[in-house]
Formats: sequence, structure tokens, C-alpha cells
Amino acid sequence: MRTSDVDEMLTTLYLRLNGYFTTGLIVHSPDRGRALAEVDCLAVRHCHHAQLERNVPISDFLATDDGLTDLLLCEVKSDPARIGFNAPIKRDATVRKAIVDWTGLFRSSEVPEAVASLEKLVTGQMSVPERTAGLVVGGCRIRALLVCPSRVEPVEEEWGLLGSNLMDYVVSCLNPTEDRQTCSVRYNFSQWGYPLSDIIRYIKGRAGDRTIHVSDIYAHCGVEAVPYGGNAV
Repeated sequence: MRTSDVDEMLTTLYLRLNGYFTTGLIVHSPDRGRALAEVDCLAVRHCHHAQLERNVPISDFLATDDGLTDLLLCEVKSDPARIGFNAPIKRDATVRKAIVDWTGLFRSSEVPEAVASLEKLVTGQMSVPERTAGLVVGGCRIRALLVCPSRVEPVEEEWGLLGSNLMDYVVSCLNPTEDRQTCSVRYNFSQWGYPLSDIIRYIKGRAGDRTIHVSDIYAHCGVEAVPYGGNAV
């Protein structure tokens, strides 16, 4: 297992707990032996999502709008010094259109606007508050999120999710301070499926511990954070 694998698992876990369907995506090339691009995580939270029995609000960081379907294009980075979207997504309109088409969230007449919106979001043409709010096309809000679990300092000029925000939410969901009357937090953790079940079991095994960090997950999984000149994880 690599550090990048763990980072992507943590991203998927965070988004799943917030009500998102998640998947990776390969944008295929006609040239044998290569692909045009890879998307680390595409996440969709539908406008009528509900899971009230858990009694867990959505993360404040995500600031969703219940009246809109939320589409997140997520770039997951393991190197805390190299934060940004990959070049093919930023430079190639064919790649962006393939991503939009694959989601199936937009009518054909809406696709050009959705592709143009994605370009604005990943190429830095908007302020951080504007990118956090996203762009709405046909009842779907499109946003582009950078995730770096090992980074501590906020990423200036980027909408980025850090490890502390991610882990605080995950721990609050999995290890509540009080029992939930409508939602047991003890069950067969293998039901999460591979590979998340191992991380879930580790966090659940530290019930009552509110100080689980990304570095603890790395150590449990036998990987190391990429060295960085700033603060440690």
C-alpha cells in the first residue's frame, strides 16, 4: 500500500460519511498504452439525500445546499508542497468534457456550460470564496476540491481540505461522545468492505479518543507522509 492509496481512502471515507457517492475515473485515449487523464475522486451528493437516523450534520467545510445536487471533482495530493490540479484537467477541454459527460448529470444543452464552469474552477480564474460556492448548471452545483491529508497549513488561493478537518469529522461520525438512540455505532465493521474496513476498525478501536490524526492512520497502514518543509501532520 502507498501513501497515496491511504490519502484517497481517507478522502473517500470523508465524502461517504457526508452523503456522497464516490468513484475514480480514467479518461481514455485513442493511443495504445496511455490515458488522457485520471480523476482521483468524483463525488456526487444528490439534493434529496437524507440519513437522519445517524444524527450527524454534514461537515461545515463542505457548505452544501440542500436544494442542489453537488458535484465535486477532487484532486488528492500526497505531497504537501505540490498542491494543484493535474495539467490534463486544466489544459485539455476534451478531458473536461469527458468528465462532465460521464457524470450523466447534465442535459446535452447544458454540457458546454458545465465544461466551461469546470475550466474556471480548476484553472484559478475564481477567488477561493467563489470556488467554495461553485457554479450552478441545471440544478447541479459544480465544485473542484483539492485534498491533501498530510498538509497542515491552509493552501492559499485554493479551496483545499486538510487532514485536521477531514479527521475531526470522521472521528466525530465514527466515535460519538454519546450513544445514538437511532443508530448503533457497534456492528460488523467488515461491512464497510475492503479497503475501508481496516481503517474503520482501527478508528473504532480507539473509541473515546478525539485526537486521532492522519499520521496515526499512516502508521497503522504502514506508510509514511511525504516530507514537507512546513509543520508536520
